Amino acid sequence: DCTCPFVKKIHETLKQKTSDGYFAVIIGDEIHDEVISELSYCQGKGIALSDADKIIEFLNFSDFNKFIVVCQTTFKQSAYENIVEKIAVNKSWLLSKTIKSVILAVKRTSNGYNNEPKIVAWVFSLPRKK
Repeated sequence: DCTCPFVKKIHETLKQKTSDGYFAVIIGDEIHDEVISELSYCQGKGIALSDADKIIEFLNFSDFNKFIVVCQTTFKQSAYENIVEKIAVNKSWLLSKTIKSVILAVKRTSNGYNNEPKIVAWVFSLPRKK
């Protein structure tokens, strides 16, 4: 198995959480090979989007009770955190917990590779705020 260990951790997390009834929101480029592979672990209960407003709109019109947010490992960290923050402050969902596993996202820089910590997943659930 030549899968990147960081991507493999996301695969395992998605498989477990969607088996437990969570819907998966993958933040990333919808046509990126990594994101396509991550969707394959969602058992038909996942979506990939990269735009914060589209993600919020999708979540507000959804009918599932709990969801998990993961991110493409090569997606810009600050953009990922911005999207998760917008979800967390949205008046529809309560942040249940953060999965404490941390991965290192390998970022390509002009000086070579740089390891940047990234939280594997954020978990949200009902009750929805009124």
